[in-house]
Amino acid sequence: MNQKQLIIQQKMAFEQEFLKKCVILLFGQQEADEKAEKVTMHLNGAGFNKADGNYFSEMAIVYKNGWDLIIPEVAAKQIPDVSKRMAKYAGQLARLIPDHEI
Repeated sequence: MNQKQLIIQQKMAFEQEFLKKCVILLFGQQEADEKAEKVTMHLNGAGFNKADGNYFSEMAIVYKNGWDLIIPEVAAKQIPDVSKRMAKYAGQLARLIPDHEI
């Protein structure tokens, strides 16, 4: 793991807005049919893996629409789990996020 990946993991663990942007960014990498079905069907190394496809697709939609702001106490409880599960995507995110945005 390189330094950029470590920084991304740390930012996702401690900066909620950065974490949400990362979830939305990876959701954007999903194929159109995967977005529509909220699952991962293509093993192309882009977006979420099969185990996370539904969970993170749902979270991305929540974040994109600002629904997490409606019941912030529920959203706050989900952040540690989201952060923990997103850590494995640091390599993919390092390729997608320009250095100046880290």
